[in-house]
Amino acid sequence: LMAREEVKKAMPYDAGWMIAQELDKFEETRELALSLYEKAMASNSRQDEFEYSPGPKLIKSYIANGRRDEAKALLVRSMQNVRQSTSQPDYAAYQRANNSLTAANHFLQMKFAVDAVKIYQQMLSNEADLKLAGSWNGDEDRYLNSAKAGLTKAMASIDKSQATEAIEQLLTVPASNPSSPATGPALDLLMRLPSSTAAAGKTQEPMESRYM
Repeated sequence: LMAREEVKKAMPYDAGWMIAQELDKFEETRELALSLYEKAMASNSRQDEFEYSPGPKLIKSYIANGRRDEAKALLVRSMQNVRQSTSQPDYAAYQRANNSLTAANHFLQMKFAVDAVKIYQQMLSNEADLKLAGSWNGDEDRYLNSAKAGLTKAMASIDKSQATEAIEQLLTVPASNPSSPATGPALDLLMRLPSSTAAAGKTQEPMESRYM
């Protein structure tokens, strides 16, 4: 019954999400669970709250099915789904910070350390926004400290297999506004990349940043 397309289309958002979680427990129904997660995510009216949506479950399903590129694309979209609020700028800042931290954590779990570094760098390029986000929870430095700690962890997890990608991506200065990304390569002179011996795998050194 659940495999019938007309049934899935007519299914309410909450029901599809709940049923998907049950189907996800069994190997033979996980593909169906994934399709229900996708439908639930597409009809989610609160996509600005990625952490509390079917998104994290869908990410895990994508990874389990070898669809890492789709998981990555979903995480990138999640950071853009933030309602712009002029009446509650601190809440909008909280949503931006929370979605970015959630995406960065997932990138680290997926072994996309460089992508996580880029997110943390982008967050830290606008400390005022992070402090505004923290004020929503009563702790002005909460997201600033979380981003710094995350960047340290992400830098340390970059290994020789990611050295080339790290150099290519980290030579672009992060834009503080996701809607206005940096264009073209630009060297961040305050960042030290791993030494050539570390990149060659002889001695692993954690990458350092101006934000640590």
